[in-house]
Amino acid sequence: MGWGRRISAKTRFRVGTGVILLAFCLFVSVIAYAYQKQTVNRSLAFRAEMYLYTAEAIRKYVKDRLRPAIKGNGDPDRFIVEAMSTAFVSREIMNRLGERFPEFCYKRAAPNPRNPVNRSDAFERKMLSWFRQHPEAEAWDGLITREGQSCYTRMIPIRAEADCLKCHGDPLDAPSEIIARYGSSAGFSYTKGELMAADVVYLPVGLAMARVKEKAWLIFITVVAALVFLMALFYLLFNRTVVTELKDTLNRFQKLSRPGDHPRGIPFDYSRDEFALLKEAFQQAAQDLEASHADLRRSEARYRELFEASPDPILICRNLAVFDINSAGLNLFGFTDKADARQVESIYILFWDGRQASAFHAAMKKDRIVKAYEAVLVNREGQKIDAVITAIAAREPEGKTDRYELVIRDITQKRKMDRYLARTEKLASIGQLAAGVAHEINNPLSVISCYTNLIEKNAGADPQIGNDLGVIRKHTAACKSVVRSLLNFARVGDSKMRPTDLHGLMDDILTVLTCQMENRQITLVRDYSADVPRLILDAEKIKQVFMNLFINAFQAMGEQGALTLSTAYDRILHQVMITVTDTGQGIPPDQQDRIFEPFFTTKDVGEGTGLGLSVTYGIISQHGGSLSVISEPGAGTTFRILLPDHLDD
Repeated sequence: MGWGRRISAKTRFRVGTGVILLAFCLFVSVIAYAYQKQTVNRSLAFRAEMYLYTAEAIRKYVKDRLRPAIKGNGDPDRFIVEAMSTAFVSREIMNRLGERFPEFCYKRAAPNPRNPVNRSDAFERKMLSWFRQHPEAEAWDGLITREGQSCYTRMIPIRAEADCLKCHGDPLDAPSEIIARYGSSAGFSYTKGELMAADVVYLPVGLAMARVKEKAWLIFITVVAALVFLMALFYLLFNRTVVTELKDTLNRFQKLSRPGDHPRGIPFDYSRDEFALLKEAFQQAAQDLEASHADLRRSEARYRELFEASPDPILICRNLAVFDINSAGLNLFGFTDKADARQVESIYILFWDGRQASAFHAAMKKDRIVKAYEAVLVNREGQKIDAVITAIAAREPEGKTDRYELVIRDITQKRKMDRYLARTEKLASIGQLAAGVAHEINNPLSVISCYTNLIEKNAGADPQIGNDLGVIRKHTAACKSVVRSLLNFARVGDSKMRPTDLHGLMDDILTVLTCQMENRQITLVRDYSADVPRLILDAEKIKQVFMNLFINAFQAMGEQGALTLSTAYDRILHQVMITVTDTGQGIPPDQQDRIFEPFFTTKDVGEGTGLGLSVTYGIISQHGGSLSVISEPGAGTTFRILLPDHLDD
């Protein structure tokens, strides 16, 4: 490190560049030498192949053309060695070729040749033995040392053919001219396919390799000269650009690190290496950056903790597409996980009414913030969600993407509770009014009934008076029935509360209505819970409740349908739930809050008084329970009754 502090970046650049250039020159020279050497080897192989093919071509010419021509023009039994022996002719021609091109040496090496010139040396005998052990080999080449110099050598084995056996087979069958010249002891007794000899070419490589080395050195010197020149240019460029920029960067760090501006300032010493100074500056900046990142990670962790732990759903959208959502949001909309939520390409999908979504988006684009925006959302199961949305809009750092952050408060249950309380208060007021009206009407009806009886006693046997009194008595009874219904709705009247079997009571009503269900082709489904206890009830009034609900269900379904009755017992809440579900036409949403009001009916004139459900509501309330309705137009209706398993004194 001390040496690095003593020299400047320029010096280090010079030394480093020089080492790199020297290494590059050596590399280029080695590559050039290897390439030239490979080229020489290919050239030697080609020349050796050419010489051997020349010898082979001569032998084929003698055997295929010259020998038949001589036999055809003279004595067929005469054998002229100088013209008809393939070995003799090829050796003589190759010797003459060698006189013209002395850089190669040709030899037909044999272990027992007729001509001693062709006798194999130790290397050639070794290779002949190798060819016998490897009969599949067609040639061999390589570098050897011969007579003190390196030579490229190529050998091709020569095996006896059928035509060769006339001169090299049985000596008794050989031409007399061959026996007279060479005798009968050498070059005979070969069989077909047996290795006879090998054509060998020796090419000295010393001169060629010397030329290769000369070229390699020439390339090295040329490249060194060129690169030295380039290094000088690079040095000037480096000094004008890199060093100047380094000093400017260091000056910037110095300004940032002046005392008072930066408590951990770096003392810059320009006599030192510029890179070392820059390294220290970057290390200081890295420490500051790491501290900032640590603060950012802690802040992000706190934000993420608050984000995930928030009881209110929070959505983060980019260009209206869901980017992130907390656990409360997943539960609200019914997403399986965040990846599932990110499939929502537009928050318009989360709104029940597209017009509300458009209005919300327009408000966000205009004001960039929306507070307490009431809307109806929808979850994955198609259920409506009453919600209040507070949102802000921001630009992403790149400035091309709108980022919306939405906080949603689910007010569905609050809305239901508000409607329930409003309906309860309304029905309580109507009940008080109904009780007063019933009392006021009940007294005149009693007087009318009393005077009807007196008139009947004094009327004698006049049939007309009897008929008129029957009409008065009939309509008086109808008025009293309405009064009783109003008193039941207003919870006025005596109740006979006793332990009652709920399921048996329901079945009694169904027995009465069996004929009506069969005529309408209505299927009955019972789903009774076995652990429902006996309840303290006014059996007659509860029968009236079920009679009203069952008949309403039959009328809603018309011809054909299914009536499902189910019960369940909640031991924790100490209450029994009864549900009556039909497959009728359903109740429109705008009428569901009014169906329990007295005299409200959706039936045609003359088909109902509108007191059935109001009386039912009053009876259930009198038993300390509650009655609610769940209905979708075209999807049927479910009435749910909750009754306590005991009554407080």
